[in-house]
Amino acid sequence: MLPAFAHGQTSADLSSATASLNTDGTCTATPTNTRFRFENISLTGAVDDDGNGRDRVQYYILDGSDTIIGAGGGASVNVGQTVTRSNNRTVSTTPGSGPFHFVVYDTDSNNVFFAEGSTFPGPELDRLTFDANALDSDCPTSAPADTTAPSGYTVVLDQDPITSANVTSVSFTFAGAEVGATYDYTISSSGGGAPVTGSGSIATMTDQITGIDLGALPNGAVTLSVTLTDAAANTGAPATDTATKNSVGSANLSGAVVLVNVDGTCSATAPNTQFRITGGQYTGGTADFFAGGNRDRFQTFLVDSSNTVVTNTAGPNAFVGQTATVQSVLTIDRTPATGLLRFIAIDGPASASPPLFASGDTFNGAALDSFSFDASAFDADCPGAAAAAPTVTDGNITITSSGTGTGGVYIAGDT
Repeated sequence: MLPAFAHGQTSADLSSATASLNTDGTCTATPTNTRFRFENISLTGAVDDDGNGRDRVQYYILDGSDTIIGAGGGASVNVGQTVTRSNNRTVSTTPGSGPFHFVVYDTDSNNVFFAEGSTFPGPELDRLTFDANALDSDCPTSAPADTTAPSGYTVVLDQDPITSANVTSVSFTFAGAEVGATYDYTISSSGGGAPVTGSGSIATMTDQITGIDLGALPNGAVTLSVTLTDAAANTGAPATDTATKNSVGSANLSGAVVLVNVDGTCSATAPNTQFRITGGQYTGGTADFFAGGNRDRFQTFLVDSSNTVVTNTAGPNAFVGQTATVQSVLTIDRTPATGLLRFIAIDGPASASPPLFASGDTFNGAALDSFSFDASAFDADCPGAAAAAPTVTDGNITITSSGTGTGGVYIAGDT
């Protein structure tokens, strides 16, 4: 296959072009060769192809699969000049085998033609699609209506699975798209929610449509459905593809810090102990915090050594596909001398929903991340003096920390 060439601002406009049938100078319904005539071909020259200040173009007739069925003609246009031309093209096919496409190709100084029977490599400067079957065999003088819808095109979702890493930049790619047609797509999920839609124009047969944000679409089996509509308002059958969307948010608590504040009073028997966990990082997956825009809501818990939830909070939130460092504030109705507590972050439901686990429940959920700390090491008597220096073993990691100043301090480690 010869390479295609694109030169400067060379252009062709077939918007006013017409196609008519002229069979070897006679009008017969059963011709051996079918000659078509094309009028009102507008050409603008840009590049000196022949050394004499003229720009060359070539004409081809293609069948429905872009196979060349008529070749061997063209025109020269002075550089910088716009002219209107006509052309006769002959194909050894009866007119009943349409639709056909008349295309204008910008050649180079060698002016080598593509062979009949080969696939036209493009790109074309413009194309006129016409229904050969609709042309009157009695030599009509006007172009027939285009009644043939785009066909033979396919689409593929470029991401599968769709995760929190790519959910805001999903794309799909065409094969065999009709150049100049308009595409309309719908992406839906088996998990429900409002489908994501979009539209645009086809520039090449293998266009890639990028930058689609599926953050608000619930997880599940995702279905892409695309149709093409040509300039004559003929719409083709939907082309479809599927993928799995599992864009669960994530949490990273390796840099988290625990602070304690006992209701602002200095009592060893204070009824409430407030723990403040700062430095946790959360990355949004699927949007469920609709009161705050395209965000993912998390939930955080404290559980005791028996895995019982002692307190919970709606937790932080993060925009889909982005990471935020957010604190959690949790209060328990007891003094801090309770031994090991475990701070857990999960991917929660919408902010308007109740917590997945209430105080007193046994926690059996899927933790995105967690760490343990020794609550008894915090000084309940107004932490202004140095807290004890606890040693906490969590899994295979042993962490020692000390705190001075306001509140006990614990620096969490990965578990």
